[in-house]
Amino acid sequence: MDNEGSLKIAMKCVEHRGERRLAVRFSGYSKWENNIRNVPGRRWSATMSCWHIPIEERSLQRFQELFPFVTLPPSDFFRTGFASDQPENADVQTSSAAAGSDVAQKADISSRNGIESIELKGGRLVVRMHYSKEGVAFMKSLVRSFWQSDDKVWVCQFTESNLKDLQDYCSYWSNEEFEQMHKLLEVRNTKEEGRTMTVWPLKGNQEWLRVWIPNYSSEAIARIKRVSGRRYSRAHSCWLIPNNQQVLESLSADMQAIGVEVEVRGKVLNVPLKRKSWSERQSHLLDKLDGPMAALVKEYTDFLIGMRYSWQTVKTYTSFFRRFAEVFGIEELPKLEYATIQEYFNELAKEDIALSTLNQYINAVKFYYEKVLNRPRKVYAINRPRKQDRLPKVLSKGEVKRIFNQLHNKKHRLMVYFAYSSGLRLSEVCYLKPEDVDLERRQVFINNSKGGKDRVVHLGEEMVGLFVEYIQNYKPKDWLFEGQQGGEAYSPRSLQTVFRRAKEKAGITKRATFHTLRHSYATHLLETGTDVRLIQELLGHSDIKTTLLYTHVSKRSLMSVRSPLDSLFEEGEDKEKGDKSPK
Repeated sequence: MDNEGSLKIAMKCVEHRGERRLAVRFSGYSKWENNIRNVPGRRWSATMSCWHIPIEERSLQRFQELFPFVTLPPSDFFRTGFASDQPENADVQTSSAAAGSDVAQKADISSRNGIESIELKGGRLVVRMHYSKEGVAFMKSLVRSFWQSDDKVWVCQFTESNLKDLQDYCSYWSNEEFEQMHKLLEVRNTKEEGRTMTVWPLKGNQEWLRVWIPNYSSEAIARIKRVSGRRYSRAHSCWLIPNNQQVLESLSADMQAIGVEVEVRGKVLNVPLKRKSWSERQSHLLDKLDGPMAALVKEYTDFLIGMRYSWQTVKTYTSFFRRFAEVFGIEELPKLEYATIQEYFNELAKEDIALSTLNQYINAVKFYYEKVLNRPRKVYAINRPRKQDRLPKVLSKGEVKRIFNQLHNKKHRLMVYFAYSSGLRLSEVCYLKPEDVDLERRQVFINNSKGGKDRVVHLGEEMVGLFVEYIQNYKPKDWLFEGQQGGEAYSPRSLQTVFRRAKEKAGITKRATFHTLRHSYATHLLETGTDVRLIQELLGHSDIKTTLLYTHVSKRSLMSVRSPLDSLFEEGEDKEKGDKSPK
């Protein structure tokens, strides 16, 4: 049973989203922990697994009222994180009446908090430390911090806030050393004059680029806000822009007008980026590889590129094949038997990976044996996982109309109309060009779509007037639907957001995405009696089986089925009538 004597409270100054706060961690008697919910401005941090409150008079006074047996640290503690007379730990005193003990409970705050060394290398601070959950949470809170697995160190930007936070956290430098580091930082900042904007990929999501704005210049921020698809991430405390070549080119040109250089992957972007050649892309996959593994991956990617697989497929197959090669060894690959390879995939399936991912693993390995080594396909007929037959989600005509009614922007309305009236995919809508629409023949040409295929679809009669009005108002040039920056196509992610918001405003709770419009198009055509072979051509399906899935969700097909329950009751009524007939 809990009692007051088991209560322990640890305190420490932390920085949360640029604000200095007092972290409070409880252990023991849970009754007292509930009191902190009444402190103004209190918040719970899942990262640090503790409560934290603002360092302001009102909050601290309320905290003292709720925890009268706790003696708050002196004012020096709130400035540095440590009491002036006890630099190696911060004491939290509890009275014997409340705690049931004459021994003061101490917060577990050491002078270095597990940090072994801090070095300045290449304009970044390199921190080597012992593992702890608290330490990891702290390092993640620093500006532009990341874990470098090769050297097993944390790396963060050499900034004033990082320098101060590290000193507050572990008291690593003496006063003289800290002043020297601070002066070095001032010299560097004066030299750079804040005229370089750094851009680098967002960890865990390569579709976005993180942007560090020099000195948070208002002019630079104003230009960031012009970027199509940009957004501010509170989680990362920075601006994010789409990882797109045209976006970077436009941003670089815009920033040069105010004398700011854009730095991408350590190189200043003074000239527009050029599309990377296949050789440059391949060198990226061979980076940090040497010896036999480099030769094997080069041979493997040469075949993929030679057969004109998409770059995304080349990257995915290469990644999965490298894992396979590392498991068995390069020299053993040509000698492996079918049973050994099948056992590898059986073990891989136990990792609970997605069915589509497992199929890609199989495709990557089969490509090596059947294309690179030119082995017979039947020899490596790997057993694939059972296919999950999932039916497509479909919107009713009424639901589609309700979504249309929520679209008031002419560009957005026409883009969604195109998807439903012609059964287009998201990327096909965004990358349409003005010349792809033939008004005289009422046709839309889809060039180089999924699988590198072209096709022609019908342009609905209702679309003609809307299309002409749109052309007159917007006057598109390179792309039919241009983004905020001229010369670039409309962002697919932005169009997804437009559809999602319209669906929510229409009050539709059904799980539906932009691609659901394509499913609805095919299903509604089938319900009106359109031949399934023609639907296959309109959708661009290679296999008729893919198109036949819509017969399972077609209302016309379902309505033609009569329930045996209905016939059962009808038979009962006929029998009752027969029983009542005069004898």
